Amino acid sequence: MAIAEEPDGGGGQRLQVSVVPAERALQKMRRSVQERRLDEWRMIYGSVYEAQPDSQEFGENFSEWTSSYDRQPIARTEMEEWRAGTVDTILGMRPRRVLEMGAGSGLILSRVAPRCESYWATDLSRDAVDILARAVGRNPQLSGVVELRNQPAHDFTGLPSGYFDTVVLNSVIQYFPDADYLADVIEGALAALAPGGFILLGDVRNRRLRHSLYAAAELYRSGPGATAESVRRAMEQQLLKERELLLDPEFFTGLPARFEDVSLVDVRLRRGIHHNELTRYRYDVLIGRGPARALPLDNSVRPTWGVEIGSIAELENFLTRENPALLRLNGIPNARVRSETGALRALEEGASMSSVMEILRDTRAPGSGLDPEECHTLGKRLGYAVRTTWSAGNADGDFDVAFALPSRIPADTYFSLSPSAAGSASSSEQSASVLDSESTAIYAASLQAYLAKMFENIPLPQTTFVITEEIPDDRG
Repeated sequence: MAIAEEPDGGGGQRLQVSVVPAERALQKMRRSVQERRLDEWRMIYGSVYEAQPDSQEFGENFSEWTSSYDRQPIARTEMEEWRAGTVDTILGMRPRRVLEMGAGSGLILSRVAPRCESYWATDLSRDAVDILARAVGRNPQLSGVVELRNQPAHDFTGLPSGYFDTVVLNSVIQYFPDADYLADVIEGALAALAPGGFILLGDVRNRRLRHSLYAAAELYRSGPGATAESVRRAMEQQLLKERELLLDPEFFTGLPARFEDVSLVDVRLRRGIHHNELTRYRYDVLIGRGPARALPLDNSVRPTWGVEIGSIAELENFLTRENPALLRLNGIPNARVRSETGALRALEEGASMSSVMEILRDTRAPGSGLDPEECHTLGKRLGYAVRTTWSAGNADGDFDVAFALPSRIPADTYFSLSPSAAGSASSSEQSASVLDSESTAIYAASLQAYLAKMFENIPLPQTTFVITEEIPDDRG
């Protein structure tokens, strides 16, 4: 605690008391924030699912998916591509016993559960679970397979331990209160997994690129009279209003150091030929529990982008000529996001609105790099397995790619890829402080009430409590 005395403007004195809550109080505040955020999402999605008509075809409700660029529904073909990518990833793991957390309206369940012997699905929303229950009850193929539970992601009550080979949280963790909550859920999911199983965290929002998305969205929505300054201000407001959880890829590459059961982490760019915010700014994470182990990439051939290889044609020539068993190429400019990161940079450098818009609309200029999907197409044509991931520490959305000949991947290993410099981004670096405005106001009010009770009959100077995580150092 630190106390500063200052004039109150009326001839008297007032006190400003800086208080660092004890660890116990901090944890209580954290739980309060988490519960409040979960209640918010429960109410929002409860109303969404409550409004869904029974006539809606099961597993086909994409209505809540709107574009940040124009606030209109994302095209059905693009949403179907998005779902197909997730389903293909799950089925590629040959799941038999699946736990899906945050099953929603059944977009994934409807496609995966018919191929499983057991499929447990949970959701925070009672309305979502009721919708799923009615749909499952009408489908004999699912009624003996699917088990439904209404519970939040951190609650593993009633779920079997060491049973599931696959745990899925698809497009869910952005609604988690903070990264600490996510870490708790990962810990619980690891306990629910059988040895050798996988957790899929699908559709993770990239915190590192959030400014590019906000800038592009504001630019596309700006009217004829908009200025670069007004767009910058709107961007900053959007940053302040953001309620979802966004995560740097390095948060996940640090998981093996945090959980001894984590034997591999595979950070993947989203697949897809369409360029939208889902393919530009989101990614998937596969977390393997031992004894699953990653294919070592130490001996991979590592040409340099911009030196040996600078285009998809040159990459194809290199692979054809050298025929490497393993190849890793880092730092490739990402054609999906290049125009939007470029527009953000121009905006930050004070360029005119016309110049910024010209950059934004220049989606495929010379030197724009590669579309990650081009690498997958090339690999398929040449007989390579392919993985793409974000380049470590890069704020422009650059990516790395690895090619592996399937015949050179041992049966007991998994071909995975993550940013090359395994980071350890902490939970606190990924989320806003637990000392949000509402929780600090509540805590300060409780201190005021305690002070008033303790000194009930003693006049006190006007006192303001400042709740902080660190006492300010006023020494010169």
